[in-house]
Amino acid sequence: MKTYLTSFLIALVAALFLTRWVREFARRRGWVDRPDTSRKLHSEPVPRGGGVALYLSMLVALALVTLLSTIPALHFRSDYRRVLVEMGLAG
Repeated sequence: MKTYLTSFLIALVAALFLTRWVREFARRRGWVDRPDTSRKLHSEPVPRGGGVALYLSMLVALALVTLLSTIPALHFRSDYRRVLVEMGLAG
């Protein structure tokens, strides 16, 4: 149970920091959704790419969980190749 709580907290903290960083990065690059009169409800440009921050935070959590010496972490280490293939990170 501690492994799952630890991985959740790692992902949460990483998402808090990475979301802010990705938002500022997208603004600097001009990767924003600009409002128009037909479909957009926002009045200012909204940065795109929040999903990237969430995906990266999940990767950080999975990478750090492999360092733990608990039974779920040991199972994950034995199956990490399959997990990476399913995430699209390995072929």
